[in-house]
Amino acid sequence: MSNSLDITPAQAREIVIRAARRNGWISQEDRDNSPPGTLEALENTREQLGDALEIISHDLSSANARFALELVQNAEDNKFTRARRLGQQPYIRFKVRPTSIVVECNEDGFVEENVVSISRIGRSSKNKDRGYIGEKGIGFKSVFQVATAIHIQSNSFSFSFRYGEGATRDKLGIVTPILEDELIPVDAYPLTRMTLTPFQAEEAIPYASLMAQFQQDVPDNLLLFLSTLKKIEIQCQHPDERSTLTTFRKIERDDGRMVHLVKSVEDPHHADGTLVTKDPPDRYYITKRDIPQLSSHASRPNIDSCEVVLAFPVDEASQPLISMQSCFAFLPIRRTNFSFIIQADFILPANREDILNSARNIDILRGVAETFRDAVLQFVSGDSPLRYKWMKYLPSGQSLGRVWEVLPTETIRLLSVENILYSQEFAIPCQPNMLRILPPTHLDSSGLPLFHDRPGVNRKYLSRRYGPEDIDILRDVFDLCDIEDIHMYHRIKQDLESGSSKMMSRETDDDWHSRAASLILLILSRSSTGLINMIRELPLIPLNNGEWVGASEEEIYFPAAIGPEIPRDLITTVDPGAAANDSRKALFAALGVTNVLPQVVVDQLLRYYSRSGGPSDLSFSMAHVSYLYWHHENRDDHRLSLVWLYETHGRRVTSRRNFMYFQTAEEYGPYELLKAYEHPRDPSRNIPECPVSFLKSEYTTLFPPSTRRHGSSWLKWLEKGLGVRRIPRIKLDGGSLSTEFRHIIRYRPDKIVGTLKKHWDDYVADMNPPIVDTLSQSEVTCLGGQLRALKDTYLPLQDLKDKVQTLGIGQGFPFLGVSGDLEANPVLREWRFLDEFEVGFEPDLNFYLELLRQHEAQRYRTWGSEIREKILKTYEFIADNCSDNQRQGLCEQIDTWELILDPCSFQENASGPTWIDIQSCAWRGPVDLLAKKPLAEVPEYRNNRKLSKFFREILDIEDTTWRDYLETVSNLRKLTRSSPDLSEKALRLYQLLLSDGHSEPNWTQISERFQNEGLIYIPSTSSWVSPSECLWDSPVPIDGKSLILQSYPEELKPFFLERLGISPASLTTLVEELFAVATRHPTVQRVKHLIWAINGMRPRPNDLNILSTCKFLPVRVPQPGIAHRIEFRACQSDFAIIDRIKLAEIFEGCVELLDFSLEEILQLEPFLGSLGLDSKYLSLLCREETDYQGESLLDNRLTADFNGRAYDLLRCAVSYRSSIAISSAQSMLNQLRSTSILRTSGISTKYTIQRSREDITIQIPSGYVHIREQENRWKVYVPENRRERALCYSLSFPEALTKLFQISPAAREIISNVLSKQIYILDDILEAEGIGMVPDIAPPPRPAAEDSSEGGDSERDIIAVEDAVATSRSSRARGIPASSVRLSRSPPAADQIHDPPERLSPEVADGRAYYSRDAYRNLLENVIRLASQTNLPHLNSRAIVGNNHFLEGFDPVITFGIRSQGQMNHDTKIGAAGELFVFEILSTLGLPRFDRPNWESTIRGLVAIHPRYTGMDNWPGRETADITYDDQSGVLTAILIAKGYLGEQVWRDARPKYFMEVKTTTGECDDRLYISSSQYQLIQSYTLPPDRSAPNVYIIFRVFNLGRNNLSLKLYVDPEAHRLRGDLVFESQTWTVKPRV
Repeated sequence: MSNSLDITPAQAREIVIRAARRNGWISQEDRDNSPPGTLEALENTREQLGDALEIISHDLSSANARFALELVQNAEDNKFTRARRLGQQPYIRFKVRPTSIVVECNEDGFVEENVVSISRIGRSSKNKDRGYIGEKGIGFKSVFQVATAIHIQSNSFSFSFRYGEGATRDKLGIVTPILEDELIPVDAYPLTRMTLTPFQAEEAIPYASLMAQFQQDVPDNLLLFLSTLKKIEIQCQHPDERSTLTTFRKIERDDGRMVHLVKSVEDPHHADGTLVTKDPPDRYYITKRDIPQLSSHASRPNIDSCEVVLAFPVDEASQPLISMQSCFAFLPIRRTNFSFIIQADFILPANREDILNSARNIDILRGVAETFRDAVLQFVSGDSPLRYKWMKYLPSGQSLGRVWEVLPTETIRLLSVENILYSQEFAIPCQPNMLRILPPTHLDSSGLPLFHDRPGVNRKYLSRRYGPEDIDILRDVFDLCDIEDIHMYHRIKQDLESGSSKMMSRETDDDWHSRAASLILLILSRSSTGLINMIRELPLIPLNNGEWVGASEEEIYFPAAIGPEIPRDLITTVDPGAAANDSRKALFAALGVTNVLPQVVVDQLLRYYSRSGGPSDLSFSMAHVSYLYWHHENRDDHRLSLVWLYETHGRRVTSRRNFMYFQTAEEYGPYELLKAYEHPRDPSRNIPECPVSFLKSEYTTLFPPSTRRHGSSWLKWLEKGLGVRRIPRIKLDGGSLSTEFRHIIRYRPDKIVGTLKKHWDDYVADMNPPIVDTLSQSEVTCLGGQLRALKDTYLPLQDLKDKVQTLGIGQGFPFLGVSGDLEANPVLREWRFLDEFEVGFEPDLNFYLELLRQHEAQRYRTWGSEIREKILKTYEFIADNCSDNQRQGLCEQIDTWELILDPCSFQENASGPTWIDIQSCAWRGPVDLLAKKPLAEVPEYRNNRKLSKFFREILDIEDTTWRDYLETVSNLRKLTRSSPDLSEKALRLYQLLLSDGHSEPNWTQISERFQNEGLIYIPSTSSWVSPSECLWDSPVPIDGKSLILQSYPEELKPFFLERLGISPASLTTLVEELFAVATRHPTVQRVKHLIWAINGMRPRPNDLNILSTCKFLPVRVPQPGIAHRIEFRACQSDFAIIDRIKLAEIFEGCVELLDFSLEEILQLEPFLGSLGLDSKYLSLLCREETDYQGESLLDNRLTADFNGRAYDLLRCAVSYRSSIAISSAQSMLNQLRSTSILRTSGISTKYTIQRSREDITIQIPSGYVHIREQENRWKVYVPENRRERALCYSLSFPEALTKLFQISPAAREIISNVLSKQIYILDDILEAEGIGMVPDIAPPPRPAAEDSSEGGDSERDIIAVEDAVATSRSSRARGIPASSVRLSRSPPAADQIHDPPERLSPEVADGRAYYSRDAYRNLLENVIRLASQTNLPHLNSRAIVGNNHFLEGFDPVITFGIRSQGQMNHDTKIGAAGELFVFEILSTLGLPRFDRPNWESTIRGLVAIHPRYTGMDNWPGRETADITYDDQSGVLTAILIAKGYLGEQVWRDARPKYFMEVKTTTGECDDRLYISSSQYQLIQSYTLPPDRSAPNVYIIFRVFNLGRNNLSLKLYVDPEAHRLRGDLVFESQTWTVKPRV
C-alpha cells in the first residue's frame, strides 16, 4: 500500500486476526476441529499469560481513575493530517451515559502498527521522548478501570477487547482483539470511535463518581499544555436524563506566545430554554524552553531533556493577575506560592502531591529559572504591557520545601545580570545594579527629574513608569537605593554643558528655577569641600549679555537701578530677571556679586570699537552713536571712522570702508539703478536693493531735527563725522569693479550700455583691465530681449544682419538692443567706446562660430538637406577664417559647446540635428561600437575636401586607436545593466585590439588595465573577470577560473595567450584543483575528470608531490551483503590497482580496489606512475603458490622431451646469470635431465595479498604448473587437459622455470621457445637471441631436421595450433598469472602417484608487468641525455662493444614488453627510441630549418610519452625514410665531409637531400638488421656514382647498445657501396643484413 491509511476491510480483518492469534486466540471452527487436549493446553497457556498481567490488573484496581485524561493524552499523540486538510480543528469528544462511554476523535485513524501495539504489553506506540498524562504503565489499558469491554472503530478496522467481570473475566481479553462487523462510514472520515461498556457488577463505579471524573477532575486549563488538540467536548447524561455539553477550546495568538482558554457549558434542557454558560477566557503569556543534559533517572531511561513551559495569567488589559498558581507535570501536582504556572516533566512520587527531591528535578527547576528569565527578557524587549509590571510575578521567598529553594535563588541570580530594567529617559534596558531611585526633592512639579539623566552606560534614573509598590519589590529583590549627590552633580553639569540646557533656557519657569536652586543649596549643605568646590565652578550665574559664569570668575555687577541704561555690550551685569527670584538671589549671594561712572563708560566704548569691532546689532549701535553724539564733542576724531552704522539691509558700514547713499530720482542715478523693484506679475523677476547703499531710517529719528549738540545737528553729524555719498562708483579703492556697478550688471542689464554711454567721460579714467574684463563678460540685453555677454554681441549693422539671414539664422543672433541709424559716421563714433569691450563690428571667425552656435541652439521644426547645407557652409567659413594661432581656441570652443554635427543627423530618418564634441568623434573607425562617431562614414564630410581638412587638420580628429577600444571595453565593464549584444561588442573590441593597424598598442598598459579593472567578459556567466582569473582552456572546469575558449574563437588565441598572458590549464593548476577538491567535498565524477586531465599532461613524480598525503583516490571498498561503496584514500593507504582481470575477479569483494577498469589503468599509467603507485598493482601485491593433491600420472613422452632440452635450458640459465647455474652448471644439468613430467587434474593455486593489517588469502582449485623438488630431482605437474597444458607450456611453465632458475622474467620468451619449438632449430633460435654455449660442458648431439621422426610428434604437435593460439590469447586476455615455483623437499616415494598435499612455504612472486610506460619514458629520458653527449662518429671509428652495463633499473621486458606476445609492439618501441637518438644528435648540429617535420617516421608518435615530445603524432604521410633533410645550406654535407664519409673535392658545393634510415638493436653493432623491399629499392636507386655528387643520399644509421650506458651509432653512407665492399652482408631473400665489424 502506498499509504498505510489506505487499507481495505479485508486487509483490516486479516491484521486483527493475526494480532489475536499472537495471543492464543483461535476461531470457533478451529476450536471445533481441535482435540480436547490441544484446547486444554491452549487454555492453560492463556491462563499463565493472564497471570503475568496481574500487575496490570493491580494497577487497574488501585489507580486513581484518570482514564479520561489518559485517552486525552493518547489523542494528543495522534496525527490529524486529514482533519487539517479539511479545515477541522483537532478535537476529542466524550459522550458519557450510564450504559456506555463513547470517545470520538478526528485523528487520521488506526493503521496496522496501532493494532499490533494495542494488542501487546509494553509495546505502546506513544512518543518515547516526552512525558504523558496518565499513570505510568497503564496507557490505553486504563479504560478497563471502568469498562468490561471496548469496541474500536477506525478506518477499515472494527474490533473489540473483552475483559469481562467476575468469574467470566478473561485476563488476556485486554490484549486480544475480537473482530466486529460495524464499520465507520467512509464519508465520516476522519473519525475514530471507542465505545466503552462500563462494569455492571460489583466492580462498577457509581455513575455519579464516573460523571465527576469528567466534570470535576478534568482541569479547565488542561489544553494549556497540549500542542495538538484544540478542543475537548464532554457530553454527560445526568440521572434525570438531562444532558450537558462542556466544551474546552484553546485559541493561540502571536505564534503561541499568547493563549486564550475558553470553557462553555451548554444545557439544552434548561427550563428557560437552551442555556449556554461561557466563562471569561483565561489569558496566559506562554514561554517555553528546552532543557538539555538533565541528570538521569530510572523512570526516564534514555531521556536527557525536557521542555519547560511557563504560563503567566493576565487580565483583559494584559495586566498581571496575581494569585497562587499550580505546578503541572501535564496534570496538576500542587499549589505553589508562585504567581505563574509551571509545566515540566517532573519526577513525581506515587501520590502526585509534590515533586521528588532529585537531581533531575533540581535541573528542571534551574531550567524553570532560565525560562522565567527568558519570559522577562521577552516582556522587556518588545512593546509588552508587562514591560513595567513583570516583577509582580517574581517568586516569593517563602519556602515550599527543600527541592523548591533553588528556584527563587536561581531566578534572582539570573535576572541580576540581565538587562531587564528601564531607565527614565532611554528605551534600552539595563542591569538592575546600574540604576538608582529619585526622591521627591529631585523632581519638578510634574514629577519628572529636574535634570536629564546621562546617556549610555552612565544612565542612573530608574523609570518613573514603575509603580511605587513595584519599586518597593525592586528595592527588596535587587537592593536598589536613592541616587547619590555626586551623580546629581554630573547631571547638573551635563545640563549646563548641553545646547538645550533646562537651567539656561528662557522658557523655564520660576518654579523650576526655585526647585533647582533649592536642590543645589541642599547638596551644598551636606557635601564635602571637594564637591562644594566642584559645584562653585559650574556656570550657575546668568549675565545680562546672555552668558553664564561660575562663582570663580572675575567681579560681577548688579544692574543699575536708575538713570540712562548702560550699554549692555560694554558693562556686564547679572541678568535683572534672574536676580528677581528669591531662591536664585540667595544662591547668587552665596556665590558673590557688587555696583559703575559715565566717563568710564565713554572710554570703554571708544576702546570697544578699536579693539573689539563695535556693536553686534542695531540697538547697540544706536545706543553707542547716541551716547557718542551726546557726550563726544570732537566730530573730527579719527576714531569715529571705526564706528559702525547699519544700512537698510542690516549691514554694518563705516565711512572708512564703504559708502552709503542718499536717494536720487535720475534714470541713471544711484537710487533708480540700485533700488529694489517688484515685478507686478512675476515674482521671480523682482530686483533686490543693492546691499551697500542706504542708511537705516532708525538712525535719523534718534534726535529731533532741532536738536543741537556741540554746534551740530544730528544729520549733519552723521554726514561729516561718518560720511554719506550721492553718486554710484564704478571702481573700488582696490581697483576692481564696485559693488554698486556689479549690482547694475546683475539686475539691470538693460541699463549697462546706456549707463556706460551716459557717463563714459566720467568712467574712462577708472577703466583698467579687470574692470574692462568684467564688463565684457557682463550680460546685456540684445534685440529680441535675450541676454548675452557684452563681448559676444555685435552692433546691428546691415551687412552683418544680411550674412546672418543668408546662413539660415533669423531671430536670436546677439545684436545689441540699440536703435537708430547706426551707419552715419558721427553716430557710429559715439559707439566706438564698445571696442574696449570686444563688441563685434566685422564678420570674423567669432562671427561665424557664433552662427554655428546659433544653429546648435535652434529647435528645427523640419530637418533636411537645406539646413544641413547651411551648417556645412558655416563650417567652410570657419575653416576659411581660422588662422594657425586661432586653431587651439577654436578646438576648445567647438569641443566645449559640442558644435560638431553628429553623423546620425545625416540619416534619412533623422528628425533633427544631434551635436557632439570633438572627444566623441573619430575620422575613421568601427560603426555603432565605440562612443566615438566616425565622421568619414558621412559622404558630405568625406567627399568635401575642405571639410575633410577642417576636421582632420584643424580640429585634429584622428582615426580610432587601441586606446579607444580599451576605453570602450572599460566603459562596457562599468555598465550597471548589460545589453543583449554585450558579448558581440566585447568580441569585436578584442579583435580590434589585436588587429589595430593604425597604431602600436602599448600591451603593457593594456594588460595592466585588463588585470586591474577585470575587462574580460564571460558571456556564459554575464560577468567580467581579470586575466588572472582565466584560463585559455582546460580539460575540466577549474573553480574560480573562467575558460576563454568556451566563449571566444580560436583566432583570438594570440590576444589572450600572448598579449594578456592567459595560459591553458597547466599541470600545476590541475593538480592544485584536485588537491582543493579533495580537501573540500569531492565527488567521484569530479575527481575522476581531474585525474584524467592530469594524466593527459603526462606528469612527473615531482609534479604530484602535493597529492602525496591527500585523500583523493576513489577506492571501491567492499561491503558485506551489499554493493561496494566509494571512499577517497591517500596513496599510502591499503588498496590495489587492477592490472590482471583474473586477479581482480579472484579478490573481488575482498580487497579495496582503485575504481578504474583495467583499460583505464593502462591509460592512467603516467598519472599512477608519477604518484609512485607501481607497488600497488595486483600482480605485485599478490603472491601465488601452487600445490597439487590427488592422482598424478608420469608422462614418459613429456619427460623425455623435457630431458632432451635440458642443455638448452641450462644455456638460458647461464646466459641470464642464474646463481644456481653459475655455481654448479653440471649439477643443474643433471637435475634437468632427471626431471619428471607428471599429468594431473589436482593442481590448485593459493593467491595471497599482503596488507598492512592482515594478509588476504584465496585458494582456487585450478592451476597450470607445480614444481616439487625431491631428492635433488624436480617433479613438474602439468594439467591433464590438453588445452590447459598447451597454455601451461606457453606461459606458466616458462615463467615457473625463470623463478626456479632465479633469473630475470625477460628470459620467459626464450624459455618458451626452448620448450615449444622443434628441437633441431633450437641452436639457431638461441644463437639469434644471443644465448651462448655453456663453458666446459659439451652440447648433446642434435638430430638433423630430416632425421626427426614424422610419427614422433611431441605434445605440442598433438594439439591443434588454432586451439593453442586461441587458448593462449584468451588466457592473456583474462590476465591469467604465471604459476609460481614452489620448491619442496620431501622423502622419495617409490611407485607413488598420490603425492600427499604439503604445507606451502610463501614465495615472493616476481610480478613485474610485461610492459611499463614509466620504464619506457625513463629509457627515452636516458636516450636524450646520451644523445646530448654523442657526436657523429668518424668513418674509421670502431663500433663500441657492449659492456653489459645496463642503465639503472633497465629491464627490456618491462620497457618493451615480451616480443612473443607482440612482436610489432616490441620492435617499434625499440625502433622509435633509436630514431629519437638520431634526431636528437642531428638537432645539436645546428642544421638550418631542421625541426620535427623532418622526422617522417610512422612510429615517431611513440615518443610522445616523453614530456618534451608531448603531442607528437605519427607521420601522417607516406614514409620514404625515417628522417629526411634537404641540405640547401650545405651544413650537413660539410659535416659528413669532415667525418670522412664524403669526398671534399666532389661534394664541397653539393646540396643534396638526405634520406636517413635508422636501424636499432639492444645488442651489438653486428647483430642482424632487417630492411624492407622498398628500402632496398631506395638503396639501389640512390647509389652514389663515383667521382661526382648526386641529388639524393641514402644513409643507414645503425644504433646499438640500446638500454646500456654506451649507447652508440654507426653510419653507412651509400649502403650499396658498403654491400659491395662487404661491410654489409645481405642474405638472399630474407631481407636480412649483417654488419661486419
